[in-house]
Amino acid sequence: ASAYEQKLSETVYAQERLAHAFAQLEAAAELADDIRRRVSSAQPQADSKVAKHKDLAAHLVCEKARAEQIRQRVTEGQAKADAQAARIAQLNQEAKATLDAAMPDYKA
Repeated sequence: ASAYEQKLSETVYAQERLAHAFAQLEAAAELADDIRRRVSSAQPQADSKVAKHKDLAAHLVCEKARAEQIRQRVTEGQAKADAQAARIAQLNQEAKATLDAAMPDYKA
């Protein structure tokens, strides 16, 4: 093969490689465009979900605060009930002592 034919063969081979590389590049660009379209079309749904998440998080904060208030009221109510129970037990003991002291006079 002459030098010309050798160069021609190398040039054809290089052109084929370039054509293949460009084809791969175009395929990659199409894929990137497809991904961009999918992301763009999913963005409103993602934004909606983020907004719902923020709303739920805010609602959870409110509910947590309300639950804490209820817990405090229950704790206070329990403390009052315990104090009343102790007072009733004390009154019961005093009444029993008074009754025990009065019974001998009553039986006599």
